[in-house]
Amino acid sequence: MAAVLVTLEKSAKGGMQKFFKYVPAVVLCYLIAMFLYTLGVWDIAETKPAYSALKNNLTYAMIFAMLLRCDIRKVLKLGLFTAGVASLANIGGTASAPVLAGSYSGSLVPVGIRMALMGYVVGTPLAVVCAHIMESLA
Repeated sequence: MAAVLVTLEKSAKGGMQKFFKYVPAVVLCYLIAMFLYTLGVWDIAETKPAYSALKNNLTYAMIFAMLLRCDIRKVLKLGLFTAGVASLANIGGTASAPVLAGSYSGSLVPVGIRMALMGYVVGTPLAVVCAHIMESLA
């Protein structure tokens, strides 16, 4: 099923190409499998051990795959400056964000510093929560 969907996605033209732009083959594969499972195409009792073992991993993998295809800059309608400085503030912190902001204009350096500080304020507690979640899953 996955090979057929990927082949369809690669050879799609016109309206189908637009459809696959928003609904990638990997998502369709998951949705079709869940639909067939709901219809009772296979014996639920026989697949329950495999489903129990894989459902959490597959869910996280699907979310990750969908996020890879998501363009946050377009969704939130951010400019290149805002997206670039915010990304660099999260990765490089207060040392690198003002440098990138200053490359656009000297008056934007304080904005870069504020974005970097907000990255620390928001990112540190979220990282601690994420670490606790990962520790509980292990």
